[in-house]
Amino acid sequence: MWLLGILLLSVARSDNIDRVCAEDKANGNLIPHSLKKDSDFTFNCCGTCYNAPAYGRFSDTIDELGFAQLEVKTNPRFTDDAVKARAAGYVEGYLTQHRIWQHYDNNDMNLFKYPPVSNATVQGQIVNYLFENFKWMNETYQKDPTDPYWYHIYLMIKQIEGIHEGYQAKIRKTKNNAESLSFWDIYIMTMDGDIETLESVFEPKKTEHNYFFKQHCSALIKVVYDDDVKNGYKSDTEVQDIFMAHDTWTSVQSMMRIYKNYILEYRADPSSSAEKVAGRQITFASYPGAVYSGDDFYQTSWGLTIQETTIGNSNKDLWKLISTKDSVPEALRNMIANRMAVDGSSWRDWFMQFNSGTYNNQWMILDWNKVSIGNKLEDNTLWVVEQIPGHINSSDVTDVLRKQGYWPSYNIPYFPFIYNMSQVPQGAKYGNLFDYENTPRAQIFRRDHPTIRTLEDMQNMMRYADFKRDPVSKCSTNGLACTPDYTSELTIATRGDLNPEDGVDGTSWPIPMLGRRNHVSSDAKITSHDLHWQDGSMKTSFISGPPANDEWDVPTFKWDQFYDKTVKHDGLPDEYNFKFETVEWKFNLSPSATKP
Repeated sequence: MWLLGILLLSVARSDNIDRVCAEDKANGNLIPHSLKKDSDFTFNCCGTCYNAPAYGRFSDTIDELGFAQLEVKTNPRFTDDAVKARAAGYVEGYLTQHRIWQHYDNNDMNLFKYPPVSNATVQGQIVNYLFENFKWMNETYQKDPTDPYWYHIYLMIKQIEGIHEGYQAKIRKTKNNAESLSFWDIYIMTMDGDIETLESVFEPKKTEHNYFFKQHCSALIKVVYDDDVKNGYKSDTEVQDIFMAHDTWTSVQSMMRIYKNYILEYRADPSSSAEKVAGRQITFASYPGAVYSGDDFYQTSWGLTIQETTIGNSNKDLWKLISTKDSVPEALRNMIANRMAVDGSSWRDWFMQFNSGTYNNQWMILDWNKVSIGNKLEDNTLWVVEQIPGHINSSDVTDVLRKQGYWPSYNIPYFPFIYNMSQVPQGAKYGNLFDYENTPRAQIFRRDHPTIRTLEDMQNMMRYADFKRDPVSKCSTNGLACTPDYTSELTIATRGDLNPEDGVDGTSWPIPMLGRRNHVSSDAKITSHDLHWQDGSMKTSFISGPPANDEWDVPTFKWDQFYDKTVKHDGLPDEYNFKFETVEWKFNLSPSATKP
């Protein structure tokens, strides 16, 4: 069975940080240990947490920084990975209970409860699909629990189960029954990306609309060479640094951000205790209740950074390839790949198994182990993997990175086969909008990447939103007719809330996705060779909230000026006037433990 037992836990609070340590007892329960300071976390013999399968700390700084930080670590002394996974989830559910509820409620996730209110609705069909798929995964695991792939699917389900149990334990303690959630409610919080695709599967007539309105993210990988040349780069130049960055494009009610640090020391193969998973530590930008990123942006202790932008699918004929069987949701597949992969090609090999055809993205996997400062880029430094229903294309694109000096990503497939098979919209109506080489974000990245030499330069690039003045962001420059002649959808960090609602004087936008809508660049994440490897702590430069700049006439996002009365935003800051922060961690693997 997937679901087992009950755990008991409690928490101590000090300096606005919650800390949890739970002692394992022979009866399978956990009893509480309240911790007052970080030094109390120890797995050493006779230490406070010696008998704890997992412990964690939660720093809720959403009001102060725009994001919180959660760290969860398992005890290597315990050999039962299922106990560790469940305890790790329990710690997270207990520590973040109220934030989970706020995110769940703000985003109307109650529409996907099981059993559904009606099997006839799109939401009901999605729930039934996910439930049948969940049953199929359970049955497949039961057939061979020693298979490494299904073993790690099982551990993720155990972790989600633990989140639910910890969540409900906090509900019992606070007696706030109005916020009670089921296991299924928590499971759905990791399925949000997959659900976006299923909305088109079960309502095909909305495929085009969803393709336009469900696009997410801008991303950039930038090589800085010692002999930086303004008008181009040579493949034989020496690398000074590489920056890898990602902007999330999403709705404003989803800006409840928790940056997470999972140190989950599982066996790679359940039949052997000798080998641990490669990605024993994974840090990632995430959301309450979810066991994956969703943006997506990950750093692993093996030395990989993984990110994606959505490419979607507008070919309705491909929806027939999506099935509840022989299919694992994208959220679970990408986390297995992050945990097991040792390089770009092995990440592809893990990820491509049981392609669900849901949450279709272009993935970029950068292997820092192949980056040596002062030397040339090695082959297999950068892999790109693209998924649509029934198809996955991938390649080592390091040579492109060498020659261009950068790799951009902006919701359009790179591989011609994926581009054509997914039927990316084409024709005069769309101008340059879906042209891989000439879409506005491609033009901006190509024009401005030579200016990037420092972390601050990369920060400025990823927050760039001068769409009212930049000629590249003009509709007319891109073969489109808009009034006014600009839209924030044609820049790096969008502010869809600032577009005129229906053009000027009632003029309609030629494509509705270009107009005013609940769609913003809600963050930026940046790492580099130095940030990832420094002290073995996988640091990230992170900012939460939409971009703002007075010079560009782009104001700070404030709820009372935009969506205060129309969009739920319980628990979110009143305004997003935050700065870049360096995300650092208290919990880390020792340098010798990052790789065998």
